[in-house]
Amino acid sequence: MPRMPTPTGREPGRSFIRMRALESIGTLRNISPLNDPRGDNAPYAIIIGYLGLRKAKTIEEAKAFGNNWLTQVDVEAWSTEIMRFLSSQLSAEQPLNLAVDKDMLTEAHAYIGEMELISANRPGATLHFQWVRDNGNRDFPEYKLALGELKRLEAGIK
Repeated sequence: MPRMPTPTGREPGRSFIRMRALESIGTLRNISPLNDPRGDNAPYAIIIGYLGLRKAKTIEEAKAFGNNWLTQVDVEAWSTEIMRFLSSQLSAEQPLNLAVDKDMLTEAHAYIGEMELISANRPGATLHFQWVRDNGNRDFPEYKLALGELKRLEAGIK
């Protein structure tokens, strides 16, 4: 997955994801057939949009958004399993069991950590973000996301 640029050049974090998600929701709702949601990067834009909506506390809109896109993405893609987890179609254990390499585990732990954080389970979120920090693929945006979330958790920032 390509790196996400940030306005400040610092690692992406919650406010960045929320800002980017809310800016792009209109665009994501109306992806044209020319911008195939089955492409390599589209599912990650959808994931960011979903997380942004959840963090903005628009739960019903997030559910509708995620469920709408789940019908359009490649059902065989790994990113679809992450989307299914985010939409509560899979338990947190299932993406971990489906992951076959460090890259997949990096993404699974990062997104499980995000959902734990959204659910106010700070110890659970910390556990997953620490896994990413200690074992994850350092070239992935999810690695930097996990580091940023850990810093905020350690500083007591919600």
